[in-house]
Amino acid sequence: MPDFNPFRNFFARLPWYGGIAMACAMIPTSGYATEVKRTLEFDYYLVNGNSLAQIAKNMSSKGPKKKWALTAWTVNSSAGCDVSVDIQVTMPKLLGSGGLSDVDRLKLAKMIIALRAHEMQHVAIATYTAEEIKRHNCVGTGAITKYWKLKNREFDQRTKSGKLEGVTLE
Repeated sequence: MPDFNPFRNFFARLPWYGGIAMACAMIPTSGYATEVKRTLEFDYYLVNGNSLAQIAKNMSSKGPKKKWALTAWTVNSSAGCDVSVDIQVTMPKLLGSGGLSDVDRLKLAKMIIALRAHEMQHVAIATYTAEEIKRHNCVGTGAITKYWKLKNREFDQRTKSGKLEGVTLE
């Protein structure tokens, strides 16, 4: 398979806990990047609880595919190499937490920030995939997409689905 990714080792070296700024630094802002159409939608599922344990259990049962959050994406390209990426991020939305202490509210707020930052890194990977396809004039689209979907899964494995970045209520 041809080398599609000049940043192949870059992802392995990135300190993922750096958050959105590092992920966004990878997204070019000129040239081919303007030729890729990106649709980004956020959906929310409702959770509540009087303790962090209840909220965590609620997110695990109500979340997409039993996860606390999920970023799903699809890259589309036409015969003329018009490239678009559709991205949907599903996150929890807290309905009520009346029984939480101030300390627990702070833990919850920090976790939500870390969870959103983690999902935005998935958004960056999806966007980069579409840009990579455009940069290669839609040659090898399947292989490029397969490569970046693998990197997307490896990112979750490396961060333990964000737990190493603060996505925890323990």
